[in-house]
Amino acid sequence: MVTSFRLIIIFFILGFISIFSIRNLNFQLNQNSAESSLEISFSTFKTTPEETEQYVTSKIENALSRIDNIKTINSFSTEDNGSIKVSFNTSTNLSQKRFDILLNLRQVFENLPSGTTFPIISQIGQGSEKQPLISYSISGISNSEINSIKTIFEKIFRNNDIPATLEVTGGSRKIIQIEYDKNRMYSRKVAISDVISSLQGLTNENYLGNVTDHGMNYFVRLASHSVGTSALEEIVLKNTPLVKLRDIATISETYEKNDYSYRINGKNTALIHIYDDQSENVLTTYSKISGILNKIKKELPEGSELRLEQDNSKHLRKLVKIAVLNGAITLLLISLVLLFKNWKYLLIVITTIIINFCLLVLIYSLFKIPIDLITLNSISFILSFLCFNLLIALGQFDKIGKRRIQQSQIIIFLIATSIYMAIEFLDYQDLHQLQSILKFSIIVIAVGTITNFLFASSLHNLLTKNSNSQENKKNLTIFTNVKIIKFRYIILFLVLSFTGIPLFTLPSKIEGNNTYNKIFGAPLFQDEIIPVSSLAFGGIWRLFYENIYVNTDFEDSQETSLNIYAEQPIGATAEQMNSSLEYLEKFLSDTEYIELYVSQVFSGQRGTIRVKFLNDIPIHYPEKLRQQLINASQNLGGVGWTFFGIGKGFSNKMTKEHPSFQLKISGYNFAKLKEIGEFLKTEISKNDRINSATLASDNQFISDNNHEYKMSVNDRQLAQLELDDKNIKSELILNNSEIMDKKMSVSISNEKIPLKITAKNQDNLTINEFLTHPIRLEDRYIKPNSLTTFLQADRVESIVRENRRYIQILNLKYVGSLETGYKYLLEETERINKDLPEGYAIDVLSDHESSKPLSTKLLIFLTATSFIYILLTIRLNSFRKAGLAFLMVYISLSANFATFYIGDFKFDEGGQASFIFIIIIGFCYLLYFWEDLGLVTKIESSRIYLRQNIKLISLSFLILSIGNLTYLFTQFNDPFWSAFSIGVLASSIAIALITTFVIPLFSVNKDSLNQ
Repeated sequence: MVTSFRLIIIFFILGFISIFSIRNLNFQLNQNSAESSLEISFSTFKTTPEETEQYVTSKIENALSRIDNIKTINSFSTEDNGSIKVSFNTSTNLSQKRFDILLNLRQVFENLPSGTTFPIISQIGQGSEKQPLISYSISGISNSEINSIKTIFEKIFRNNDIPATLEVTGGSRKIIQIEYDKNRMYSRKVAISDVISSLQGLTNENYLGNVTDHGMNYFVRLASHSVGTSALEEIVLKNTPLVKLRDIATISETYEKNDYSYRINGKNTALIHIYDDQSENVLTTYSKISGILNKIKKELPEGSELRLEQDNSKHLRKLVKIAVLNGAITLLLISLVLLFKNWKYLLIVITTIIINFCLLVLIYSLFKIPIDLITLNSISFILSFLCFNLLIALGQFDKIGKRRIQQSQIIIFLIATSIYMAIEFLDYQDLHQLQSILKFSIIVIAVGTITNFLFASSLHNLLTKNSNSQENKKNLTIFTNVKIIKFRYIILFLVLSFTGIPLFTLPSKIEGNNTYNKIFGAPLFQDEIIPVSSLAFGGIWRLFYENIYVNTDFEDSQETSLNIYAEQPIGATAEQMNSSLEYLEKFLSDTEYIELYVSQVFSGQRGTIRVKFLNDIPIHYPEKLRQQLINASQNLGGVGWTFFGIGKGFSNKMTKEHPSFQLKISGYNFAKLKEIGEFLKTEISKNDRINSATLASDNQFISDNNHEYKMSVNDRQLAQLELDDKNIKSELILNNSEIMDKKMSVSISNEKIPLKITAKNQDNLTINEFLTHPIRLEDRYIKPNSLTTFLQADRVESIVRENRRYIQILNLKYVGSLETGYKYLLEETERINKDLPEGYAIDVLSDHESSKPLSTKLLIFLTATSFIYILLTIRLNSFRKAGLAFLMVYISLSANFATFYIGDFKFDEGGQASFIFIIIIGFCYLLYFWEDLGLVTKIESSRIYLRQNIKLISLSFLILSIGNLTYLFTQFNDPFWSAFSIGVLASSIAIALITTFVIPLFSVNKDSLNQ
């Protein structure tokens, strides 16, 4: 008793310490958490995609290949910029890897072409790929006022200590335009390179070297100073004779031309996107932003309107409240249920649960384990599972012994860990929520096992003493017929047939396993044996797989809105698109029941209008307005319109679209890859069921720059003039293009304004003018057409590589079922792959498949299964019982299959998670109760009476169900939790019935029947 009391005191002290650790918890409630990946982005100066890939991307990839623990390197090269995504193993320290990458980039940067910016390293999930926390629109302001919006927000955010990143879109940014006259430059013998070098000397921040002071190294920087347009005019370009910038160019402050526009209710609008900082809880950031809105409104220009456009934290706040509510309701209901059993049990369970959560807080704060939204949301289920596990352990302490209870809990922990490790090794891309909740559960089971060993058993000894002996007499009995016990294995086979034997899931082939392929891949087996056996023995699993698992989707409820998409042919301008949208805006301005309409011009080819309706709109009105707009749009020629409505008054029923597929073509030569891509497109399209086949390069963003001129230099003439082809290239670029160098900006009134250098009448430049206008090469002026030849060629939009291999994607639409299309593509790609050159391959992509080969998947599955079987054999001390335990858990899954199939429920990742947890719950029941079952109390005629702890099984099932029921009431529309709770509840009923009525049949001794 003294030892028990001391243990209880120690746990209470740990619980008290954990209170002070709560503020150190690492909450990461952002819905788009960062991956274990880093992105390296860079820009180049006037390079084609091929040049970007050859001279920059490839060199950086070579440098990165020296870094260890890299899983994949994917690159994207396009005109004037590129990016490289480096993925690491999950456990990799990204801060260390960022430092390693930086060291390698510094080494390779010296060998990159001039004009290449130093690469920026960012973590995937941050920056532009991350969704903003909150977005506001400010309508009714001019372009000049838009440029001051970000300054207003930054000032208020800084003064109120809000760690957030701001981004303003809409309007045009202020620039200083330097428009030079080529004829004046030619007469004064000044080249554009002279202008750029003079400006860079004024605007760049020059590093003069480093000095040492008291053992510390310091950089010495010559900072740029504030200038105005008048100072720029006085820049000296040439001393003899004296030539200033004003002599050859006109300098003015203006706003950069922007094809993109954004309007709300016809008013010019800016959008301010606020990105939360990973260092602070997203809910804390939102609370701070809400508190300063009035200050922001006072600083905005008069007549402007601040409107909340997007609040990604709203859903997050709602989910956090629901999670806390679910946990509170679960704890309250469990307390009420246990109160009817025994107040001592209630005290033991509730106290142990509190200690468990205190220890969890201590562990999570000490090791800085991130707490994401799925972890927080799973508290309700975890509470139920903890109480379920503890209640059974307490009820069985004196029946099967404390030692066996402890063995069972350790084995349950090892089973959960092995399942988690198997999923982690399989590396499925769409099971992040399952992995998160399973990881949390493993930690909870581990902590629960320790508290059950030490704290709960000590408290149980202090409070219950000898009361258990009296409760043993209250055990109920079940009876069955002797014949049922004799034919139990035949009955088991029939039940197993109803559940289903999944022969239909056997793969047709395994790469590298000739024995398997000869037997199971034979036409006889695949075409005749598998279909017949699937119908005969597929059971409810086959029905579930074919009707629910493969075709599952989830339909979200949405607000009532009308989306209008406008398309114009290549060559149309943004002004023309803007005029077309304005025509419909005038029509919308006089209509009722509209909250707002948002117009966006993306380019001369694409624009949209989104109409948002009021909540109390008559049901007939949205469709009526859609028809009116269709009629109005017919007055505009040359524009293609699409009108699509969602919500009230529109048909929201999801149409059954043809399944889509993607084929990935990879190889080491880009030209050869394009050739194979065209060949594959032709071969696949021969099947009449292929509705459309397009290569990714066929479906680039709409642009009128589909062609380019390729320059070939005459080497003989170049040698005669003793010139370098690099000089020709640089002078042609500088003299015949707009230049917007990121480094070239001037400071005016503490505002950094970029410089834009362009030739007068630049937009009207023809190819003939390009070729005949003289350029300066080493103090000589030479026409480009005397040295070069220009040929028109198709243009490459972008180049993609994965692990140093070029990638091309073929997008397909298949008329038929998903399985038939997938099977056809596998057969075709296998046939075509045999004839491809070495180093080239075609793969069928699937979003839901693991990246591991099939043979590796089977090896991982067999390893995990064998490990669990060994654990069960050790605990139950019998190979037969271990095998039966596997079968019983498998049979309990039939309730899951049947529930989803009969109820036609949506099967999501939550349904897959329910499979995993039913396995864990099933083994919990069997390990705790098996040795307490099958004891014959009496035999009367053909009846045999068996002892069974029905009360404890029923109570534990009720406790387990409480947590899942809360999800059905509060989060039924959530695709994960609704599927999870339905699956767990259905199979929990099955495993409870199996434990109560089936397991005793297999626990009876044959000798007992002969008495």
